[in-house]
Amino acid sequence: MNEVLTVLVVEDNPAEADLILEMLPETGPVRFKVESVPRLSGALGRLEGGGIDVVLLDLGLPDSQGLDTVLAVKGTAPHVPIVVLTGHDDEATGQAAVWHGAQDYLLKGTMPGGMLARILRFAVERHRVTEALRQSEETYRLLFETMAQGVTLRGADGRILSANPAALAILGLSSEEILGRAELDPRWRAIREDGTKLPGEEHPCMIALQTGREVNDVVMGVYNPRQEGWRWLNVTAVPLFRQRESKPYQVHSTFEDITERKREELARSASLKRQERINQLQQALLVPGQMEQKLKMITDGVVDIFAADFCRIWRIAPGDLCELGCMHAATAGGPHVCHDRDRCLQLIASSGRYTHTDSAIHGRVPFGVYKIGLVASGQEHRFLTNDVTHDPRV
Repeated sequence: MNEVLTVLVVEDNPAEADLILEMLPETGPVRFKVESVPRLSGALGRLEGGGIDVVLLDLGLPDSQGLDTVLAVKGTAPHVPIVVLTGHDDEATGQAAVWHGAQDYLLKGTMPGGMLARILRFAVERHRVTEALRQSEETYRLLFETMAQGVTLRGADGRILSANPAALAILGLSSEEILGRAELDPRWRAIREDGTKLPGEEHPCMIALQTGREVNDVVMGVYNPRQEGWRWLNVTAVPLFRQRESKPYQVHSTFEDITERKREELARSASLKRQERINQLQQALLVPGQMEQKLKMITDGVVDIFAADFCRIWRIAPGDLCELGCMHAATAGGPHVCHDRDRCLQLIASSGRYTHTDSAIHGRVPFGVYKIGLVASGQEHRFLTNDVTHDPRV
């Protein structure tokens, strides 16, 4: 089907306008519908109504001269291509007009009959290609700026050329801190999935640059200085090639923050291991054996399964070392003196830190003395702590 292009001729000389009309064919694969106005003001009003495919614009109009005319048309209809008409003595202005956005310029009186239609058609096509590219770039930029995944673009040396807002947030860095940076930079803190340090040359982007192959779904950890914690990422790196070149000149990487998912996986794994260890302990306790051995198995299990600092089991019984050198019974006075020899805390199992080997001295606590003695006597409430060393209650 034939295409019809509507041309707005902005020319105040009626003879020139008629000549242009005669030079444009009425038949062929591309037909031209010509509208003509003599002033810039009329052209702007017509462009506001839409429906114009290309403007053929004289730079010397009664109400506008030179580049101001081009800028006025572009301001009113930025998506309509412009071909400028200028005289022999003002070719420099025509070139400047192209620099400011016109598709082409023509010298009046030098246009071969068949060339004008071709120039206008090419101007429209070039403008369409440029507009499509602009829209594509705007779409990419919008995705780049708004997508939840982190995106970086790196040069052949691995240094970061650009990073989207999500990448900056995930990594905890500003654009000033990340641009120009590479994984070989000693400030970059990254770890493998097993927690060991990830060398810069093993980063997915560096591997993609070195091998020219796409690297997918690499899980790694990076330290986020803003949040003062590690973030787990799932990284994909895609090398980019120039035509007829065998080595990539850039690498495009995307990464998803999977920290919460990783934490849930680790929590599930830890829970399964804990339950498995509890089941093993329960089975071991069912095997016949000495009570002291079973109690020690329990304290060992608590320290191991719950990562406790220490675990002890005491029993309340009459003092059995009062006459044999118990350090508390020998105290002449003060807060640690033994007041009740019928009730004594005797250590029968201990694991973890602060485990005393000399049970004759440290394996006895007077009832109602020290933290354990006060809790046992009911004078203080039981409590839990995760900081034995610094908790003031201990």
